Amino acid sequence: LFDPNAKVQVDRAFIQSKSYNTPFKGWSLPGQVLGTWVGGKRVWG
Repeated sequence: LFDPNAKVQVDRAFIQSKSYNTPFKGWSLPGQVLGTWVGGKRVWG
């Protein structure tokens, strides 16, 4: 599920990886993933 009207700020709280290295730190990006479904079951979000 994707909200194209949302905006997200890339910061440490946004990154869900153990590594916080990203060239996008501090960027404001258009759109936001709200959830992911696999086989009819929600697996994220």
